[in-house]
Amino acid sequence: MTLEISFFNLQMTNLFIGLFSRHPLLRPHSMSIYRLGYSIHSIEPSFTSQENTVNPEAIAHSPTRQHTLLTEWTAAQSLSYEKKEQIRRYLLVNASELETNAGVPLDACSSCSIWVMVLPTSLQTFQDIIDATSSDRLLLCSFDQLLTGEYCIKFHSGSICDTELSSILTQTMKFKRIPEGYLPIPMENLRDQRVTDGVVQQVVAFLINKKYEFSVEDICEAMIGIWTYFQNDKKTAIRGAVKRVMRELSCQNYCRDWLTYNSPNWKAHNLSKSKLDKFIYAVQVDVLIPDDELSTDSVSEE
Repeated sequence: MTLEISFFNLQMTNLFIGLFSRHPLLRPHSMSIYRLGYSIHSIEPSFTSQENTVNPEAIAHSPTRQHTLLTEWTAAQSLSYEKKEQIRRYLLVNASELETNAGVPLDACSSCSIWVMVLPTSLQTFQDIIDATSSDRLLLCSFDQLLTGEYCIKFHSGSICDTELSSILTQTMKFKRIPEGYLPIPMENLRDQRVTDGVVQQVVAFLINKKYEFSVEDICEAMIGIWTYFQNDKKTAIRGAVKRVMRELSCQNYCRDWLTYNSPNWKAHNLSKSKLDKFIYAVQVDVLIPDDELSTDSVSEE
């Protein structure tokens, strides 16, 4: 069973974060990694190396092992020239750039490796980058969902500087489930229905817990477990998506008379239990009206 491409990045992000955050669903592997002192440094960072911009999917690091791991995962069917050059740029990153430009603690900058994750059908073409670089800092694995329903990371080739971490990542790792709470929305498409669903579900959670005034930032922090790991440009994009959903939501008949925006917060005015019940029912069975079918001129945000 090959994973749908649209879900690959989201699943890989949550899986990677879980592995380096000792998530119970991913034991024993997540605990083995934790014991090496690893933790998440950043998600989708961007920094300069050798006068080029480097954009790994995520960075994990361990001062204990004096090692930093850059990651790249892709659902591409083959190794393109652009992707090959991108991985080559990762291999050029040095300790000084990790510390100064990426903000990695000095104790973790002594060595740096790259972990590449692809679909099983893409392994052969991505092997070219291993053969071409002859690097001992590049590890290639596949990620897929098996016919049994289990998720599987399988080592293909290469190695990384930290031999202890390498012994874990070169195992065949199988998981019945992948944690979903770290990143519930696809970053590559912030107009995906899952973004709308996530925002609405968070608003419902606030109201059920009698939190009747909240900001876009409150929604982002509560909805995305890894909010603090994102750089400002990513946060700005997510905030924009949340603002869009909230504008659409405030125009719906079932909350138009009580959900209002008063910068910088959204407020629920005179929300009775019957109105709340009606709202919860409506969002369970309804779909928000698309942008081009409604006017949001009456609700603006700075």
